[in-house]
Amino acid sequence: LSMFPEFLRRKDPYLEFYGLIADNLYHPYATKRKLLKLLPFFEERGEWNRQATIYSVLLQNYFFYQENRDAVDSLARSTSEFLERSGDRLDERKRRLLEALLPLGEGWGNTEDEETFEAALRAEETSIQLHDNESYLCSRLVLARKYIGRGDFQAARKLLTRTLNGFGDDRYGKPYVSLISFYLGDISFYTGDIHAAIREVQEGLSNSSSDFAFRPYLEINLVIYNLYLQK
Repeated sequence: LSMFPEFLRRKDPYLEFYGLIADNLYHPYATKRKLLKLLPFFEERGEWNRQATIYSVLLQNYFFYQENRDAVDSLARSTSEFLERSGDRLDERKRRLLEALLPLGEGWGNTEDEETFEAALRAEETSIQLHDNESYLCSRLVLARKYIGRGDFQAARKLLTRTLNGFGDDRYGKPYVSLISFYLGDISFYTGDIHAAIREVQEGLSNSSSDFAFRPYLEINLVIYNLYLQK
């Protein structure tokens, strides 16, 4: 995509589509707005699978950046309406992925709801069957978030550590490595190990480029942890 001039990427909806998909975790706010604007374009042309990709990417993006419940509920409703309207026109893989992610949005914020917890486990299983790394990582992070919300820090740490160990040198996974470090830092902080929390956040920062939109959250937590250390 970088081989195409920037003006052409902005002008051509298909090039813009691929560029936004690739860039969505680094510049989420502009990306979300532009992807939503592309939905009517693909709707008019009957390109159901591209619409499904947009909904899947937006759901994962909202989960990654822990959007507020109202925003996730709104997106989940739109996704559900799309599936009701066009689900039978989708490729099986696109439909199954979207059907797996949707319950995570519908149960967003319900950390004590056993049904939404089971939905996260099902999403993880579906992503494995479909060999979809992005949704696999996303479902695991949602599971970890639910463990943390329940106060089950040991289960969350175990899940996140196993996930982190599976990355190796995959540079495309760096945003997820940073987010996992953020969660691990929180867990160490909640369990009273401030030094470990600082190490985790520093690890996350080392995997974050300067233009990564999540980086400020890591920087803020590093300041907070250091302040607690001084007390």
